[in-house]
Amino acid sequence: MSRDRSSNRLFDGVTLLAALTIVGVVMTIAVVDRGLNDERAADAQSASAGADKLSANLTAITASVAGADALAVDNRVTEKEFRSFASGVRSASGLSPLAYTEVIPGQNRRSWEHATGLVMHDTDGQGGFRLSSNRAVHAAVRFVEPMSNLTRSIVGFDVLSDPTRARAVKRSNMSSGVTLAGPISLATSAQPGLFLISAIRNPAGIVLGYLSSGISLDDTLRRIEQIPNIGDVGIVMDGKVLLQRKRGDAAASFKLCGRVFTVFASDTRSANWLAPFALGIATVMAGAGTVMSGRRERARRRRHQRAAARTTELASLAERLVGATGTDDVMGQVAAGAGVVVGAFATDFARRSTLDPSNLEVIRYVSRGGETSQTFSVRSIHEDLPLAESARTGKNVLVANRAAYGLRYPQSMPDFVDLNVHAVFCTPLSLGNDGSVGVIGFAFDHWLSLDERAELDSAATLLSQLAGRAYERASARETSEARAVLLSNFARSLTTAHSTVDVKKCVEESVPILLDVDEAHLDDAPGIESPSSRSYPMMLPGSGYLIVVHDQDRLWTRVDETLAMTAVDLISGGLNRTRVSDREREVLQHFQRTLLTAPPNVDGFEIAVAYRSAVEAIGMGGDWYSVVDAEHAVWLVIGDVAGHGPDAVALMAEVKTIIRYLLTNDTSIEQTVEQAHRTLRRRRAYASVFIASIDKASETLTYMSAGHPPMLRFTNGIVVELDQTHRPWLGVDAHCTKTPTTVAYGASDLLLLYTDGVVEERGELLDIGIRRLYSIDPTDTTDAIVQHVLSTRIEQRTAQTVDDDMAVIAIRRTGPMPPDSRSL
Repeated sequence: MSRDRSSNRLFDGVTLLAALTIVGVVMTIAVVDRGLNDERAADAQSASAGADKLSANLTAITASVAGADALAVDNRVTEKEFRSFASGVRSASGLSPLAYTEVIPGQNRRSWEHATGLVMHDTDGQGGFRLSSNRAVHAAVRFVEPMSNLTRSIVGFDVLSDPTRARAVKRSNMSSGVTLAGPISLATSAQPGLFLISAIRNPAGIVLGYLSSGISLDDTLRRIEQIPNIGDVGIVMDGKVLLQRKRGDAAASFKLCGRVFTVFASDTRSANWLAPFALGIATVMAGAGTVMSGRRERARRRRHQRAAARTTELASLAERLVGATGTDDVMGQVAAGAGVVVGAFATDFARRSTLDPSNLEVIRYVSRGGETSQTFSVRSIHEDLPLAESARTGKNVLVANRAAYGLRYPQSMPDFVDLNVHAVFCTPLSLGNDGSVGVIGFAFDHWLSLDERAELDSAATLLSQLAGRAYERASARETSEARAVLLSNFARSLTTAHSTVDVKKCVEESVPILLDVDEAHLDDAPGIESPSSRSYPMMLPGSGYLIVVHDQDRLWTRVDETLAMTAVDLISGGLNRTRVSDREREVLQHFQRTLLTAPPNVDGFEIAVAYRSAVEAIGMGGDWYSVVDAEHAVWLVIGDVAGHGPDAVALMAEVKTIIRYLLTNDTSIEQTVEQAHRTLRRRRAYASVFIASIDKASETLTYMSAGHPPMLRFTNGIVVELDQTHRPWLGVDAHCTKTPTTVAYGASDLLLLYTDGVVEERGELLDIGIRRLYSIDPTDTTDAIVQHVLSTRIEQRTAQTVDDDMAVIAIRRTGPMPPDSRSL
């Protein structure tokens, strides 16, 4: 019995041992399998993290060089413009050095070398690649930033001598974005790397050159190796090995700039294969711990997935921003695309208003439940809003949950709740120069965890830099286009200036707007140079200086300097032209003053004359008047020779002299008009004239008009238009016989004679202008009447008013002449 019991106990012990052994083996196998799976998962995570790091690095670099076309807005790329742009790219991407490569036709190679002082050469200067002297085109490095003893050897390098770089150039010519090629040996360090190149096109789409650089794979590898627990990294691009891996079997891929990048990596943590045997049974007891570990693993995978998605969306947004043509387009693209990058359902893009910097112009893009909407609003920078606070302080503003929002912004809390917002993050719009013109804000429909806040801060910073550079490029393009329009308008205004006074007025009104300065004027002296004042000499010596006054904190760029010198060229041309006109006008005015003399004093008559030339618009004209005191009559002549300028004035003088001579010698009106007509016909010129004779002995007036408007006679409160005898203009070849008309002209009667400049208005019947003269007071003095006619005409000018010469004669009979009166 005891033996049976011992046998049973032994059997039970063996059975238990066997059962325990089987359980241990099963659990050990499960744990070992789990360890292998964990090792493979860890390797995959390392590869994914390495791919994320490489993608983020290359995306930031390619995004920073996008938009190089802004350098060619004026159809050329200067060294200063390139270095300024390259400095911004380097600060944003870490690229160094950057090169500007210029396109040179093969036949222009020698002239290019002579003009630049450079010698075109191959890659390393030691025969590494051969420079073809008969190549149809070259692409030689013109500028390098930064310039040092190490980078100076790059200048003059023809990138087309390297097959890999040449293929990249060809691909860049057919692409609107950045092109990557490799592997290459970096020109400055001989390290392995990638070749980055972006074509620079002028507004017409013609390639002027390229912005290029090398991306060090050793530096890239060091950044990837900073990721914890990553090792044995290898990188492949489009099947070409860039960095040889050691034993990393896990791989992760992404696309960028039309290239497929694959990162191989492994996790440096090795499995302890002794532990599974010791912990086989304990694994069952650690089930709960395994579940928690799985959750952490899934959380880490989700983080990697979010990072990969952010990289993809960021690259897509960068490509869209490259094609943005204006600041409004940039705002719309960022508002519509930035929220996807950080997982926000609403995005605000706010910029300071140019009309009122205390206001923010805000574009809000909301995407929720498959529906999208976009709205525009204007908000004060002093409002109780996270967006306004970020704009005021220039710092990030994070509100992680509703409770925190209610404490910081109680006044705007109702709007916050209405939109079902749970968290907000705002970041200033970076321009790469410590400046900010606006804010990007994100709204979330859940509260933000600590992990999300860290990810958001990094992603938002990159978004801010990307949007800021795009906005800066678009703003520069808009500024250039606006200045081109302003420059065109300024040039047009100068061409219509008729005197140096007009030129100075044009400078004072237009140059401050053109150069965006406080004040601009012309002065004989150069002025005192200061941080807020600049002085530019005119092109012609003795023509004075252009003085520009601006805020002392204003940055005066190369573009400003070029624009100021262009303005000086235009002003100098305007001054040169108008000074000739001024001298010509002075001569003509002096000539006219000798011809248009004061009327004679005639007993029994009150006579006044007035004249104004059309100097503001079209120059001196051919209007004239004459008052002749003959023995038996007072002759009145008023006329207008067609045209303006010296020829018209000279012809006017000739016709006036002929008519005055004939009338002084008692020639009849008919004969006088006919003689003047023949003179003008020989000259192939034309004139209108009105001749009147007031008899001294009788109360009569005899007149004849040749193409001239009717004159006015005021008698006993009645206005009569003298238009009964009318023949064609003098000089017009028309056969007609007209005899003068005689009308009554008694004591106190007023006769008003004028040229068409007094009454003519574009688009209006001449009769309307004549009737406006009916309102004069005929009892006033003749001097007051003629001055009133001219001043009223000048004061009531409209856009339709013809700026023409004006001549006026007013004569009133005050009493009978004595029988023995004589001509003066």
